[in-house]
Amino acid sequence: MRIDEITGAVVSSNPESRRSLSNQLTSTGAVRILADCDYCLSQNDVALRRLVEAGPKIVLVDMEDAKKAIASLKTIQHALPAAWLLVVSESMEPQSIIEAMRAGAREFLPAPIASKNLSEALRRYVDHSLRSSETSLKGKIFSVISAKGGSGTTSVAVNLSAALTSCPDSTVALVDLNSPIGDVAAYLNLRAQYSLSDVLEAGNRLDSVLLGSYMSQASGIAVLPGPREPNAAQKLDWQALPHVLELLTHSYNYAILDLPSGMDPEQLDSISHFSSAVIVVLTPELPALWRTDRLLRFLEKAHSNEKVRLVVNRTAKSDEITVKEIENALKYPVFSQFPNNYKASIQAINSGIPFVCVNHSSLAHSYAVLVERLTGHAIPRRRRSVFGLFR
Repeated sequence: MRIDEITGAVVSSNPESRRSLSNQLTSTGAVRILADCDYCLSQNDVALRRLVEAGPKIVLVDMEDAKKAIASLKTIQHALPAAWLLVVSESMEPQSIIEAMRAGAREFLPAPIASKNLSEALRRYVDHSLRSSETSLKGKIFSVISAKGGSGTTSVAVNLSAALTSCPDSTVALVDLNSPIGDVAAYLNLRAQYSLSDVLEAGNRLDSVLLGSYMSQASGIAVLPGPREPNAAQKLDWQALPHVLELLTHSYNYAILDLPSGMDPEQLDSISHFSSAVIVVLTPELPALWRTDRLLRFLEKAHSNEKVRLVVNRTAKSDEITVKEIENALKYPVFSQFPNNYKASIQAINSGIPFVCVNHSSLAHSYAVLVERLTGHAIPRRRRSVFGLFR
């Protein structure tokens, strides 16, 4: 990045201060102002939405009203985690500086801003950006799909996502691509403000910062729910999906996609090429076996068969079709299997908390095994307390 490629925004309650600070940034010849707005006191503020849509690389916040400025820093830092936040203040009291830094500020500039101080702050931002780009993230996408509805793909996607958060220094995203309406939000008891519709509608404006602002948090996972209305999926611009998938790999260590059983072949072909693994879920029953065979044949034609990870869900000793028979019929090895535990599963759905977060069962442990096989990271098995033995 060159120092003349910086985009910026100014936040202040005083219109005159916004103009003055914007002029100072512009006069350096290094910054192009994309937006100026009032303080952003909540995630629902119109001012914050303007900032997010503009996507500036740096944001200069006026500390004229210290309380509102601190609140704005926290709000902006959450919505624009990649933005470099600068603060300008007439007060240089240590406590004010500490509060601003804790709220997300990277630079604290005394007012009025000296040209030298501003240039040095911009240079530090450029140096930081160059170092970050040298170690840019390239995450993995794990797609979860079944050939037959009711096989438990959403449960697998949700609990796999939760289990992946236990990997060292991991960031995990869960994207609901089920249509017409997905169940990820319901499984996590999540009332999200934004959905997949908003992301796809963003088009060319979408970058990692804007994508992050559309995500909701649940159980340590960044969640992007599916469309809210049944007819919304028909109106989505699915051609924008590859761009979204690319951004996911640069924004998160792991991204889990919950796919519908009847997904459009072209979309599935595109998604499988972005995926590090395609987790095909089936239950030990004949209709699921027949449909899974057809899905596997399609993935072979799409040259994605080497990415297939076959997972058998809800297994039991009394199953008439064994795992070995499934392998023989499909001519694919079973990568992992999950024992049937209806009680743990339904409790997790009703509570909105993935069972891998709270449960000590063999079902929960099987997800730790799956994570280790997918990533190479071992997750310690949860142990019951001595009191848990009597429950």
